[in-house]
Amino acid sequence: MGTSSSHSGPGDGPGLLPSWATGDGNGGVSPNDGAEGGDTDASPGDATEGNETLSDGGQTQPPTPPSNWRLAKSGMTRYATSGGRTAKLKSAGAGYVRAKGGSRKAASSATSGRSTSRSIGSFLQSAVQSGVRQALESIGLRDTVGQSAERVLARLVDALAPSGATKEEAAARCATIGVLEYLYENVIGEDGDLAVLEQMDRATIEAAIKRSVSGYIYNRWLDELGLSIEKGAVSEAAAVQLERDVKAYVESCVSLELGDKTAIDIDWAGRDGRRIVDRVYADAYAMLETGT
Repeated sequence: MGTSSSHSGPGDGPGLLPSWATGDGNGGVSPNDGAEGGDTDASPGDATEGNETLSDGGQTQPPTPPSNWRLAKSGMTRYATSGGRTAKLKSAGAGYVRAKGGSRKAASSATSGRSTSRSIGSFLQSAVQSGVRQALESIGLRDTVGQSAERVLARLVDALAPSGATKEEAAARCATIGVLEYLYENVIGEDGDLAVLEQMDRATIEAAIKRSVSGYIYNRWLDELGLSIEKGAVSEAAAVQLERDVKAYVESCVSLELGDKTAIDIDWAGRDGRRIVDRVYADAYAMLETGT
């Protein structure tokens, strides 16, 4: 989240990310690649992004009126000035999703997010089933085999979530950084042995996929409405805590239900993976919209 009282773009500040994610001339990335600053009363750029339909045939809708975005920003400001009351946060989340045209449109417009979540699931599945070497080769990273974990992870960001020109793409990229940071801290460890990814269990893969979804939604929300926290005239420390609360709330809205299958068995690059990821995004936005 960085140390500023406002959220100037998707992702955490460089000081809170591992060295491989901050751009060091060796394939690292900037957390704000593709993000733009600024704040307007109209839709923050999402109305025309992401025209891909959901796998169940849902279509995107016409752009949302600017007045809805003004109401959403006002809701975020009320949440900030309330001191972080849960009821105000739920109301702000509902207003945000309504401003995006409702949960169905919000999920449908998350083109890069859904694509990246499937790519992450597919890579992790391949690492467990075929080994890290094969997983890297399958996404065009054969030249990284044998390199340090930091360099491999930096290249993985580019492979799983290429830098793009839109904030939607930037949010997916930052969510990917968050997933790899989670794996680096909880699976790989300081010794940098990527081979341990081959021993990941179901829970770890599921947690990574859920983090990709919640990270995307969180970064989009804060990127589009985060400046409303600053306008709420709260302190820098309070703003950082409010953003953490938003992140935790989004994470609580993401549920990955796989039925009788496991994350290791699903073909994330195929129809099943697409259907599952589409449903997760739709359900998460629906929970935000209803405040449940």
